Amino acid sequence: MSGPDTSLGQKLEVGAVHDAAPRLSLVICTRNRSAQLARCLEVVRKLRSQSAWEIVLVDNGSTDDTAKVIEAQKESMPVPVKSIQEMVPGLGRARNAGIKAASGDIIVFTDDDCYPNEDWLVEIDKAFMDPGLGFLTGKVILHDPDDYPISVNLLEDARDVPAGTYVSPYILMGANLAFRREALEKIGGFDSNLGAGTRYPVEDVDAAARVVMAGWSGAYRPNIVVRHHHGRKEVDVAALCRGYDYARGAYHMKLLLRGKPWFFARGIISLRWRFSMSSLLWETRGGTAYLLDRILGRLSPPN
Repeated sequence: MSGPDTSLGQKLEVGAVHDAAPRLSLVICTRNRSAQLARCLEVVRKLRSQSAWEIVLVDNGSTDDTAKVIEAQKESMPVPVKSIQEMVPGLGRARNAGIKAASGDIIVFTDDDCYPNEDWLVEIDKAFMDPGLGFLTGKVILHDPDDYPISVNLLEDARDVPAGTYVSPYILMGANLAFRREALEKIGGFDSNLGAGTRYPVEDVDAAARVVMAGWSGAYRPNIVVRHHHGRKEVDVAALCRGYDYARGAYHMKLLLRGKPWFFARGIISLRWRFSMSSLLWETRGGTAYLLDRILGRLSPPN
């Protein structure tokens, strides 16, 4: 597979339309957040790229005016836009629908309340010149200083995740995430049992872990930046953290059921050093609930 021209002297045009088939597909899934989506797309239209790219918008069963926002944006967007619907709620399922519709070799994800830096696609494209790289993530910073500083990733140093190693939930966020299409296809995409809209919002970490177990490496790069405009305040934090802990429990239990006991142990150890006994309790609850759901057949066969 040939890569893009990465000459630093080449002029990068904002929103440039390329005649070639897209190398990058930006997938944004949304559900009943038309105002947030409109603001996100106003930023997305200003992204620069040296390679051909496209946008894939997935409406995950919205009942507001999301469809109107998507149609209005499609008419004026400077790159090709595909819009599809996935009526069954669940971010893992919605992202799989986006992958199926996408044409690019690199599948890039952000959320409908996020604003990527203008050079975001450029830096992602450069990173994937490494043929062994399966997934890539980056920094997620707070957009509004009045929001509570949560749902961000502020790591300052680059991190590498070698093939076959444990993927820590603390190294990545689905709001700033990209995969090599070949890797996603090999693992069967995201687990449709996971993601926002399900009991276990951890589809991003799970997919990255399965890509690494399948033989690709992963990476965190702090120069790949997205601003998160989540609007959460201090009153929202306790419930949100419990949800994160619960979902991590499902992730680690799934690793255990896949025959990765050391990775399961790594997760428990890292949690115990990072957080409180309350976090450990909620992770245990999440892991137990996931195990029972599997035993009782309440989940579809996992990827």
